[in-house]
Amino acid sequence: MKLTKSLFAIIAGLIVSLTGLLQAQVTPGSVSISGGPPSSPQNFGTTNWIQYSAAISNASDNVCETLHPSNTIVAWGTTYGSWRTASNNPTYYTNVFPAAGWYTNVIKCTVTFSGTDCNGNSYSTNAIVNVTNPVEVMPFLNIVVSGTTNTICTANSNNVAIVGQQINLSAQTFGGTFSNFQWTVSGTTETNFYVSSDSLWTNGYPQPLTVTTNTSVSFFWVDAGSKSVSCSAVCAGISCLSNATFTVVRPTNSVFCQTGNVTIGSGPKIYFGFPIPTQVGINFSNSILMPVNSASSYYNNGNTNYSTKWVQLITYNPSTITISNSASNVIVHSCQTVGTVLDTEYPYQNDTATTASDSPSITLSLTNEIAASDYQNSEMWLMFQPANGNLVPLWKVTWNCTGAATGFGGNVANWSFSGTPSISVSASADSGVIYPVWTNNASVFPWNPTF
Repeated sequence: MKLTKSLFAIIAGLIVSLTGLLQAQVTPGSVSISGGPPSSPQNFGTTNWIQYSAAISNASDNVCETLHPSNTIVAWGTTYGSWRTASNNPTYYTNVFPAAGWYTNVIKCTVTFSGTDCNGNSYSTNAIVNVTNPVEVMPFLNIVVSGTTNTICTANSNNVAIVGQQINLSAQTFGGTFSNFQWTVSGTTETNFYVSSDSLWTNGYPQPLTVTTNTSVSFFWVDAGSKSVSCSAVCAGISCLSNATFTVVRPTNSVFCQTGNVTIGSGPKIYFGFPIPTQVGINFSNSILMPVNSASSYYNNGNTNYSTKWVQLITYNPSTITISNSASNVIVHSCQTVGTVLDTEYPYQNDTATTASDSPSITLSLTNEIAASDYQNSEMWLMFQPANGNLVPLWKVTWNCTGAATGFGGNVANWSFSGTPSISVSASADSGVIYPVWTNNASVFPWNPTF
């Protein structure tokens, strides 16, 4: 019986010893780094980063070992930030952005890892990958939407824009310090439609894209069609170029015009139409059809809202009023605009959401007035503005009115037209890329001599 008990004790001791021996044979798995460029000479002009991965190589230990990479990675002579955990933990990865140049027999990537084995013992190990042959790293440049890291094809969904949509692009660079930036944008581009902020809106004109040598560029297109954008720069003596294409769409639009009659009416006055909706001198009505926003034509971040403005300019407007104080004292007062000027206010007042009108007139009621004439040559512009965008021209109507009368006193019956009065449209067409431009306000021009 004693022998039996001793045998059991011996066997139990052997089992405990064997278990401890087996546990002692469990060693931490080694750490390896993979990824990066091949060791042979390589031009990396077609990529913007080099990815490395690190993992415990002994798969049998992964179930109980943990891997803790150091907080920094030294690669290509530069210290980078922390590694990130991939979905297949405990594999880690990082993106390395080496500076442009040739690398010969330098450390490609090294990192220290600490961990815990299956017995709870701590360990640490280094993983190093060396370059054994020369490797050339080329600088790289992307065009992205400003304020993001997304390339334009990702951010703008097929790179479709609508006229007037604000376009803000930046150069995303890798590989060192870049200089000599140069942007090239095809098509007709502007950066703003400027209208002076004084009470008379004295000046109005488009401001073209002229600043193209910074790291970013901002503009909008006025015309539709296929457009190209390119950005070039220099890094370490190497020229880099990135290109992108856009499709620019434009609303389908038209303006319908209807003219009224010229009459001598109460006042008395010469009326080019009456200032009521059904008898105006000329009425303008716009029709706009927006492009369809679909998966293959996705513009302005999906926002199809827009607004319109009317802008009326006067290109020629001579007026006269003749006063006869006596047979020997006849004075002709004249007023004439100079250059192309704004017709009083900006924007021109709408009658409804889609219509505007004009009904000029000239008085016949001044003391001793015996004659008056008025001629007005005008341009009515329809302007379009996409949501959060900029004004672009869509349509231009050129029209004029003329009328002259002679007579006396305040009785309408004592006045009659001299010549044939008229209101007519001489041109009405898509304005293309041409903007309304003015240098003054019609209201500032005085009568000479004054009354």
